[in-house]
Amino acid sequence: MGLNIAIVNPVLRTPNIRPSLMMERTRPVPVADLPEINIVELAQALANLGNRITVYAAGPFLESNEIRLNNRLTICAVPARLSWIFNPAVLPFTPSLANCARLLEADVVQGGDFFQFPQFFLSRFAAKNKIPFLVWQEAYKYMRVPGQWFEQSFDFIAGDSIRTVARKFMLRTTRARDFLLRIGVSPSAIGPWVPTGINGDSFHQRPRAFNSEDFGFPKGCAVVLVASRLSPDKGVDLAIRAIAMLRKKMNVGLIVRGSGPELGNLKVLVKALGVGQYVRFLGVQSRSEMVNLYNSSDLFLLASRRDLFPFSLLEAGGCGLPSVSARVGAVEDFVQDGVNGILVQPDSVEAITMGISRLLRDDKLREELGREAHRRFAEDFEMRVVAQRLTKVYQDVAMLQS
Repeated sequence: MGLNIAIVNPVLRTPNIRPSLMMERTRPVPVADLPEINIVELAQALANLGNRITVYAAGPFLESNEIRLNNRLTICAVPARLSWIFNPAVLPFTPSLANCARLLEADVVQGGDFFQFPQFFLSRFAAKNKIPFLVWQEAYKYMRVPGQWFEQSFDFIAGDSIRTVARKFMLRTTRARDFLLRIGVSPSAIGPWVPTGINGDSFHQRPRAFNSEDFGFPKGCAVVLVASRLSPDKGVDLAIRAIAMLRKKMNVGLIVRGSGPELGNLKVLVKALGVGQYVRFLGVQSRSEMVNLYNSSDLFLLASRRDLFPFSLLEAGGCGLPSVSARVGAVEDFVQDGVNGILVQPDSVEAITMGISRLLRDDKLREELGREAHRRFAEDFEMRVVAQRLTKVYQDVAMLQS
């Protein structure tokens, strides 16, 4: 018999961070798009195992207060208070969770990272009603100032409530363990590692949909793919500079999928380096288009200066695409250097260039790394695998409660 599981995930879509964001209104996610939201896909995978799942999202993200996707999966709105101060796309303030009557139906309640308002309100609810509460921790360090000031203030006011009430602090990234210890979480409450999952039914290997000529590149041109927000942290400028260097030695082009505030500057850089014929900006793409891009590229490039754990790296792996990745954030949870990808020094055009060159010059190595990337994905990051591991944790804490 399955469990009744509540997943509190107020922010359904991560916004492109920009100065004007706090003054912008959060747009609802169309109902037709909900099944492709990562947390909803996870909820569906959990439901497929016989559980009943309710996902709680901040009201501004939903078109109605309750959306029933099927008989085992419902999405409910949680009012986001003080939205003129705390934009729910950035910092959801949801005090009604502390007294949410519907949560009383749950056998287990799961929240997100420690330094978020919902975790405090859920800890209040769980302590009052004796319902097991779990934290799924991804971040492994404090944010940069001024975000760190907020987190430290939050910890002073609300941290003890979360630390003492949460039954388990599951690790979404392995590096989160040391951070949880640093902020005073008991070692016995930490674990296991249950990473982000990606839907392997969508992101899978298939024949090439495009040739290099379809992108306007010369015939036989190797295709390097970048998929990210266009912001300074993502290092797309480093990717462009690397392609400019590689063009002197080999036939290679760069596809950049994404949008963001750096688009204008990146186009200026492309023109200045004289590589306009070999760089394509595609903007936002549908899921089907992205699967075709992964399967029509020769390698995936993550050039970030700073990052946490980008979904795109896993999506590429699901499609059997090897990667050259900067050694940032928690990417080593997935990329094993020389096994299923190449890890390089961050913020280094030379290192990125050498990594790309190494893979493009060695077809056998590229094939081996792509095969291992898919194997690694299927072993630990496929959504069904993640759902099974989460269900085991839910069952364990529910059994202890009973």
